[in-house]
Amino acid sequence: MEQPRYKTDDTPLAAYLFLLGFKIIDIDYSEPRRCQFIFFDGGPEIRDAEHQYDIGKALVEPERYNKIYKRLARRVVTQTPWTEGVMNG
Repeated sequence: MEQPRYKTDDTPLAAYLFLLGFKIIDIDYSEPRRCQFIFFDGGPEIRDAEHQYDIGKALVEPERYNKIYKRLARRVVTQTPWTEGVMNG
């Protein structure tokens, strides 16, 4: 049975979720001009984290967040495939 997945095309949100410890499985580049970050579905916790992000209550260490965001954005621009362990926070 395939494990449930959570998807977002929002790079800043993906960086936030990754920084919180949610695991990225893959980045889907199949749609032109848009990619999907695919996470293992963390159940209610990942949706709660998304909600906190959406309402402006996401609290993270800014320097680490910026570092993760830049790395993810670079992967999107170059369409680099996701490899487990490539972005240790």
